[in-house]
Amino acid sequence: MMNIRKRNGPTAAALEPLAQKTGNQAPIIRNVSRVAFKIGGDRAFEETIRCVVSWMKNRSPGIPKTAFEGEPFDVGGGGEHPAEAVRLDDHGSRLWAAILDYPCKDVAQRTWVTELTVGERDGRTAFGARLFNVTKGNDAHFVPSRPGVVHGILDKLAVEDDGVLLLPRVKSVQNEADFEQFRTLLLNPNRTLPLIVTTASPETSPPINLHEMCRKISGLAHLVTLTEDAAWQLTDIVGKKLSVYVDAKSSVNGAVRIYGPDFDPNESNPFDHSLWLGRPTDGPEEQERRLDQIIRWTLTNSVRSSHIPDFPRYSEIRRCSDERRSKAVKSQGQSDAVLVKLYEDEIDKLRKDLESEKASNNELLAHASADIKTAEAQERAVREENRSLRLCVEALRNALRANDRDIPCEPLEKYDDIETWAEQNLIGSVWIAPKALRETRKANFRDIERFSKTLLLLRDLYVPMRINPSPTAREAYNDALSELGLEDSACFSNRNDIKNFPEYKVTYGRDCFLCHDHIKYGGGYDGRDMFRIYYHWHEEEQKLLIGHMPTHLDNMRTS
Repeated sequence: MMNIRKRNGPTAAALEPLAQKTGNQAPIIRNVSRVAFKIGGDRAFEETIRCVVSWMKNRSPGIPKTAFEGEPFDVGGGGEHPAEAVRLDDHGSRLWAAILDYPCKDVAQRTWVTELTVGERDGRTAFGARLFNVTKGNDAHFVPSRPGVVHGILDKLAVEDDGVLLLPRVKSVQNEADFEQFRTLLLNPNRTLPLIVTTASPETSPPINLHEMCRKISGLAHLVTLTEDAAWQLTDIVGKKLSVYVDAKSSVNGAVRIYGPDFDPNESNPFDHSLWLGRPTDGPEEQERRLDQIIRWTLTNSVRSSHIPDFPRYSEIRRCSDERRSKAVKSQGQSDAVLVKLYEDEIDKLRKDLESEKASNNELLAHASADIKTAEAQERAVREENRSLRLCVEALRNALRANDRDIPCEPLEKYDDIETWAEQNLIGSVWIAPKALRETRKANFRDIERFSKTLLLLRDLYVPMRINPSPTAREAYNDALSELGLEDSACFSNRNDIKNFPEYKVTYGRDCFLCHDHIKYGGGYDGRDMFRIYYHWHEEEQKLLIGHMPTHLDNMRTS
């Protein structure tokens, strides 16, 4: 993921002149969506072309019948809304590409341009589509989408991506076999598409309209819905913060989460995998707003994601076709007039391609500048809000201590409850990595009270000592360690040795840190008699980050 903090003011400032210079030039070309997947079955290449041409012909009736057999065509004669197709066959490979300009029904001088590509190599067929919004007049608001032909292909042909079928409907996980396939897909490190997961309690409807979601973005993501039992199974694997939970005891009665291709339950930040929660009080407007956000995220991701395989633009394929045609004409000894006309056509098409690409690049520059400025402003606002909240929490705790009052705290009774307990008692001072929470849920250390008191000690004494250092604060912290039989020490005598042990890393936000220090209780490796808490002090946010607990991590020593 991009490190927003490092791409700061100077980057946005450098793009600003370009954005101002190009932002108002016509036409405005927006890359709305992009889709790419593999297609199986007999005669997949031919059948895919038939699906595409059928969809195109409904919008451009002049397309000839020979197009259904994969033959090239050019309808419109260079007019404002042409439909074209070219084909290249070479050494056992076949490539068919088409473009369709379709005028917007609602906005004058606006055109939807769809580029479609079908390729075959070594008996394997792939499909790709891009949708552009081209505006020459008033830049009115529009609803983004992806070409409707995609849903038709999913409905008629065997489409797959990431080793599983892409369906024209939401996949329901109903049994153990379904869940195992879902789990494998979720944790696949080579997954290219986002995985959109929905849950709902048995008594309520899903938090979004699943049929409408499927109609708008099928083919751009894996769409899955979980039963309540499957949602809890998922929580056992990834932890509550990264799950799509349904809690009958809370006001949440359904949820939607988008797991990006880079999802890793051990390292992922929950905020990088967007979550929407449904409430019993939600009305139709709230559901529509939630669905609109999910659709827009998915469409934007389809254009920007580096995980989705790229494929040639239609202009590149046509240029290659024109070059072949030109060579063929020359080899046949055609007249000068024919050659001149051929060159003029090529130059005219090249000029239009360059203008289109220039306008598209200008739009990308403008969007890049706006995105960076927005991200910088949002990050500053979030950091300032977090800082204010931490100060408020610390002020309240100090007020309680000043009046000799204990901070209210429910005891940790089961390791299974560590995540909820940490949220209630450590928030603002101590942050625990998802992988550390999951490991703790499996803990078998006999003295759970000592373990929870250690975490509270870090909250009540270590964090204040780091925020306001003093000999008195250090002494109070050391005394508390001794009372619980604990030791706070470096993980390695030579700090540079830690670089050889990646398990000591902790990812927080968009940054990665090393846990140079740890809290020790007991010796050896028997988890019933010992525990370790590996941590990093985040100086900027004044927060303790726990990267791993309670088991022992390997190092160059034995204890």
